[in-house]
Formats: sequence, C-alpha cells, structure tokens
Amino acid sequence: MIRAEQLVTKHGPAVGATMSQPLDHLVACHRRIEEQLDGLERAARNLEIRREAALEVIGNCFRFLASNGAWHTADEEEGVFPRLLGRITDEESRFIRDLESDHRDVEKLLEELETLHPLLAACGEDKSETVRRFRLGVATLCAAYRTHIAK
Repeated sequence: MIRAEQLVTKHGPAVGATMSQPLDHLVACHRRIEEQLDGLERAARNLEIRREAALEVIGNCFRFLASNGAWHTADEEEGVFPRLLGRITDEESRFIRDLESDHRDVEKLLEELETLHPLLAACGEDKSETVRRFRLGVATLCAAYRTHIAK
C-alpha cells in the first residue's frame, strides 16, 4: 500500500507537498491515488496468475481509497471548494459542482467493485464472469478517477 510519506511517484514529484502547502498536498494526494489505481489495474490483470497476491493488493487499494481517498474528497469538498465558490464566476462554480458530481460517481463505482471483491475470493475455478465484471469495473473506475484528476 502507498504510504502518505511516499511523495515521489512515477506520476511525478510532489515537491513541497505538506499540509503547510495545501494545494501541493492535494496534488500529491492525486498522485498517490493514481498509484493505487495502477496497482488495482495490475492486480485485476493478474487474478488468474497470482490470485492470492492479486486479492491482497486489491484489498489494500480498496482500503486506501476508502480512507485516504475519502479524506482527500472531504478536503476538497469541505476545505477547498467552499473557499472558491464566493470568488469565482458562475461557469467556474458549475465546474466545481461537476467535480463534486465526479466524487459521487467514483464513490458509487468503488462501492460496486467492493461488492465483487468477496466474490473473487470465494469463487472456484468457474470465475471468468466475475473476473470479467471486476476488470470492467476497474477500468471504469480508473477512467473516471483519471478524468476527474485531469480536470
């Protein structure tokens, strides 16, 4: 699992990413989320090859997204966005609302994936449909998160 102190990733350095530099900190959080998405994709691809290890990585990614990812969302929605709303145009306000909507979409996708996780662990040899659904869900989640982060 990616730890908070790991600020340099393959997605680029997060120089100065501390709580005293809040925007740099938010960017560093995005980098850590991207690292988790990369791990989730790798694990989904390797479910048949290294099932137990893949399931462990998937569980770690889910825990990270449910904790650090949720805290990051709260930081944006409770700390950053409200401070901006009184100072920006109506168009920019709509953009902020779209970002908040992205958060709800990602939360829903993550919940759906989390319901499949125990099925992956419990299913026997005939797991191709569950694995297919899980991989599709991972691809959808990762695309939604990356689109949001790019915004």
